Amino acid sequence: MYQPDRKDILINSDWGIPKDRFEKKEAKERNLALFKGRWVSQEEKSILQKQYITYLIIRVIAVSHIIMAGIGVLSGFFVPLEITSLIILFVFAAVSLISAAGLWKFKQLARWLSTLFWAVLGLMFLGYSTPTAIVAIYFLNNKTAKQIFKSS
Repeated sequence: MYQPDRKDILINSDWGIPKDRFEKKEAKERNLALFKGRWVSQEEKSILQKQYITYLIIRVIAVSHIIMAGIGVLSGFFVPLEITSLIILFVFAAVSLISAAGLWKFKQLARWLSTLFWAVLGLMFLGYSTPTAIVAIYFLNNKTAKQIFKSS
């Protein structure tokens, strides 16, 4: 479970029926599908897959923020920069770390900060980071993510 106190999100609840409660044939007769070792309806499986993937991607985005901050700080020490550029780099790294911590805890402010971070990054470095930024922005703002961040 990602947010045990959030029972309004199916994946955080006691969903499905344990696999050993039904034989495969009986489960198929009831139109049940297996998801993570539990029998669920097709509709529940679809919802659970979306929630699982969204939670996973949010965590990946949080880790990418930490990596980006580390790269930024390290480059600030090893690449000769003007003081203004160095300050901007460290502010960018600080925002990235704050976003990472908030995303890990599913905080609404972190979702906004992260969206802004990836939008700026995507515009600054057209090419490599743009597809990553688009994916990050999509997963931070899709319907499931909004539900996850809703009352965090």
